[in-house]
Amino acid sequence: MIDKTLFKEFVEEYNDDKIDESSIQIFTTRVKVFLVNSKDEVLIATSGGGCQLPGGHIEEGEGILQGIVREIEEETGIVLNYDEIIGQFYKVKYLQKNYQNTGKNRLSQVIYFLVRTDKQPNLSNFNLTENEKINNFDIRYISFADFTNFVEQFITPNQKEINYIIAKEMLKVYLYLVKIIK
Repeated sequence: MIDKTLFKEFVEEYNDDKIDESSIQIFTTRVKVFLVNSKDEVLIATSGGGCQLPGGHIEEGEGILQGIVREIEEETGIVLNYDEIIGQFYKVKYLQKNYQNTGKNRLSQVIYFLVRTDKQPNLSNFNLTENEKINNFDIRYISFADFTNFVEQFITPNQKEINYIIAKEMLKVYLYLVKIIK
């Protein structure tokens, strides 16, 4: 069992334009989940030539935990209980000035959580987006021991930039997680 009091959230911030958070007009939050079973395997998704953790955008008016439960059910078919959500341990914040030439500043954050469950993916409960369907979204368990090698195969010079960025971030967060749970 993991002692939740050992969780200390790490925050990484990218703010090249030195934007003050009080000037932010657009806020987006995504959650990403290290869903780990009792065999110390991590559920990981592949899609569009890249890999990712299950998760997604928090919808307007939705709480973070509600969003985790909804996203995990949509992408894996697993219906989580709140007590399976161990905790938030890493946050990446991106502050962008004049986001997409709208004249508005944006804060986009990705919050990483650890979830422990032995529930298995249920294909009949999947609710994938059209983009996920087109890009052959698939999920599988990878052992903790093989996680780095699996993700590194998506960090190549010919990889799409977004897939490269996601894989690099996943590895960084994974290494932090290993430190706090071992």
